[in-house]
Amino acid sequence: MEKNFIKKVKVFIYNFSKFTFISYVLVLLFISTIGSLIMIYDNNHRIVRFLERKLNFKHINQEDLTTPIINESNYNIDINNEKKSLENLKGDEHLYGYWTKAFDWPVIAVHSILLPDETVLSFGSLAGENIDHDDHQSIFINKKIKLTDGREIERDVGEKQWEHHNVFWGSDFDIWDPKLGLDKNSHHTMVDPIKVNSFCSIIKVIDSENVFILGGDEKQARKNKLKSGPDTQKATVLYNIKNKKFRRFADLNYERWYGSAVRLKNDQILILGGRDNADLTDNLDIDRESTVPEILIKENNTFSWKVLHNIKSEEFFGRKNNGYNYPKAFLTKNNNVFGLSYNKMFLISDLQNRGAIEKVGEIPLVNNPFKIDIMNQKPNTKSSQERIVLGSIGSPLGWNSSTVMLRDNEIVTLGGIENGHLPSNHVYSIDINNPKNPILKRLSNMHFPRSNQNATIFPNGDLFVNGGNMLQEDVHGDVYGDNFSVLTPEVYRYKRNKWTKLRETNYRRNYHSTSLLLHDGKVLVAGGDTWNAQIYYPPYLFEKNRDGSISFAKKPFFKLLKSETKNEPGKKIIAKINNIEDISKISMISGGSITHSQPSELKYMELKFEKLNDNKLSVYLPEANHVNDGFYLLFAINSKGSPSLGQSLILN
Repeated sequence: MEKNFIKKVKVFIYNFSKFTFISYVLVLLFISTIGSLIMIYDNNHRIVRFLERKLNFKHINQEDLTTPIINESNYNIDINNEKKSLENLKGDEHLYGYWTKAFDWPVIAVHSILLPDETVLSFGSLAGENIDHDDHQSIFINKKIKLTDGREIERDVGEKQWEHHNVFWGSDFDIWDPKLGLDKNSHHTMVDPIKVNSFCSIIKVIDSENVFILGGDEKQARKNKLKSGPDTQKATVLYNIKNKKFRRFADLNYERWYGSAVRLKNDQILILGGRDNADLTDNLDIDRESTVPEILIKENNTFSWKVLHNIKSEEFFGRKNNGYNYPKAFLTKNNNVFGLSYNKMFLISDLQNRGAIEKVGEIPLVNNPFKIDIMNQKPNTKSSQERIVLGSIGSPLGWNSSTVMLRDNEIVTLGGIENGHLPSNHVYSIDINNPKNPILKRLSNMHFPRSNQNATIFPNGDLFVNGGNMLQEDVHGDVYGDNFSVLTPEVYRYKRNKWTKLRETNYRRNYHSTSLLLHDGKVLVAGGDTWNAQIYYPPYLFEKNRDGSISFAKKPFFKLLKSETKNEPGKKIIAKINNIEDISKISMISGGSITHSQPSELKYMELKFEKLNDNKLSVYLPEANHVNDGFYLLFAINSKGSPSLGQSLILN
C-alpha cells in the first residue's frame, strides 16, 4: 500500500514536472515570438531594404509617395514658346517669378555645371535610355523609364524605388543646349564614355575648352550591360567642351570622395578634404578621411599632384563633424585660402613653400538641442494622424549648409544643421578683408529652416535659395526628409538685409538637387531623386504694364568684344551697348558648378565701368588680387533692374 502510494506520488511529480517544463518552454517560445514580431515591426524598413538588396524586391506604397503635386495647369510657361505663355500668367510674376512644369531630364542632376558655350553639363545617376520620348509621351508628365542597367523605374516616384545609392552613378553624362529647347534634340547623353565613377566629385571649368573633374566614388559593379572597373577615387579627368571627349589626367595621391578645390592665382589647383568611400568594413577605427591637401604643379612640362604634409589637419578635414565633406573654401588675399569646416574658420597660407594652416575663428554654436516628435490624432477622422515636430534651431553649419561670396571678401553662409538641432534658418556674413581676423555678423533669418538647399546668385547680386527640407531623419523612404520639404523659395535682398518669399514650386528638391543660373537669367532647378528638371523665371524677367498685364521685361543690349582676357587687377575690357539704354550696373558672377548644396567657390562682384561713346563701354576688372582665373558671367543691369543676356568671360 505504502509502495503504491509512493509510486503514485513519483508519477505525479514526474508528470507535473514534465507539464511545468513544457509550459515553461511554451511560455519562452511565446515571449520569443512576440519579441521577434516586435523586432520585425520596429525594423520593417530595414528588412524591406534587405529584401530589395538581395532579392530585387520592391516595396512602393502609393500613400507614402512624397512628391507633392499641385495642379499642373498652374505651371504652364512653355520655354519653347514663351510669348504664347503670357496669356496664362497670374499678374504678379514681377513680384514672385514663375515656374515651368517639370520636364524630362536624362539623369538625376546631382552635379550641374554651366559651360562657357551656354550649355549645361549634368551627371550623377544612371541615365534613362528611353527618356527621348520615342513613344510620343509628353515631356511634362511622370512616366516609366528604362535605366542604362536595364531596370525600369518611374521618373518622379523617387528613392522609394531603390536602396538609397543604388541608382547614383558618375559615369553617364549629359550635355543640354538651352537654345534647342527641351526635347530630345536639345540633349547629348554619353553612357560610360570613360571608365571612371565621378559621383560626388569636384568640378572646375578651366577655360573655354576644358572642364576638370577631380576625385569621385569607387567604381562599383553595375548590373547587366555595363561592367565594373577599378576604384577611381583618385582619378582626375579632363572633359573637352568642343569635341565632347573625356581623357584621364594625373591621378591624385589620396581618395577625394566629397572633396573641395580652389584655383589659385598662379594657375595651380589646391584640393582639400574628401575621403575613401571603398566598402572595406563598418569598423570606425579605419582612417578613411583624406586629411592631407595636395596641389597641382607643373614641372618639366609634366603635371603632377604634390602632397602638402605641412597642412595636414584632422581638425578641419577629419571625421569629426564630417569635416572632410565638401569643406567650404575661397581664394583670398596673397594667394591664401579661407575656409569653413563645420563651425571652424581656417586660413591656409604660404602655399608657394610648404604651406601653413591655422584656425582664425568660429561660428558660435547654439548648443542645448532638443527635439519632440508628436503624433496628433485628428478627432473627426481617427485613422488620420498629423505629425508635429518641435525642436531647437542651431547655427548654419555643416556639409548640408550653403556658402557663397556675395560681395568682394564677404562670405554668406546659411542653412544646414548644427548637431542635435533641427535644420537652420540662420544666416551669417563673414568679412574676410583681414582673413586672419574675420568679422562675423548675423543677418536676417530665412523664412524657412533648411538643409540640403541650393543657393544661386542673381545677376543683380541678390541671393536665391530654393529647396531643402525642415527635418532630416533616417526612416524608410524618407532618408533625407522628403516629407518635410520646403517648396517655397526665397530671395535675400542684400541692400535691405531682407528675405522675400517667391512663387511656390510643385516638386521637392532636397539632397542631391542642384540649381544653376543660366546665361539668359533663368535658373535651372534639377536633381534630387527624380529624372526631371524645371526652369524658374525670376521676377526681374517680368514687368507689369500700365493696363495691369504682365510681359517679359526688355533686356538691355550688352556684348563683350572679347570672351577671353588676361586676369590682371583693373584691366579694361570693351563691351558694345545700345545708346538709348540706361546701364546702372555691371556684375560678374562665377560660372556655376554645384553639387550637394555647395556651389563651388561661387562669387559675385560689381565692376566699375564708363561710357566710351554711344555704342561702347569700358568695363574694369576688380582691383583685388584674389580673383581666380576661370569662367565668369558678366551682366549689364538697366535702371529697371532687368539684366542683359550673360556674356561668358574667361580670365587666364
